[in-house]
Amino acid sequence: MTYGQGWTPPPPPQWIPPNPTAPPARYAPRFIWLGIGAGVLSTIGIPALGYFVPARLGSDLVASGAFVVGLALPLVLGITLAARQGSPARRGMGLGLIIGWALAPIIFAGLCAVLFIGAYAAFD
Repeated sequence: MTYGQGWTPPPPPQWIPPNPTAPPARYAPRFIWLGIGAGVLSTIGIPALGYFVPARLGSDLVASGAFVVGLALPLVLGITLAARQGSPARRGMGLGLIIGWALAPIIFAGLCAVLFIGAYAAFD
């Protein structure tokens, strides 16, 4: 095709598609962060409360139950909230609980490593 003196540009199309809009958010970012904090605190906090409170009362069964509930509750609740249909806030909270449940052992292991290093350094 040559662009000479007789060339004219093609006419504009009759139908112009609308601007594409972003799809709705599946998860609310603020609630993901809130869920991460709640997941970490509940995964570590519920077993800790279950250990320290019954230790004063002398019941080992409550401590064992709180340990199991503290490990299972954030995960089961997070999966339930993230998998069900609902608002992005509810789904974000569920995803955050799952992430927080997974981060809690990593944070706790790092805390233990720091405490052990400090304890061994105190004996030198």
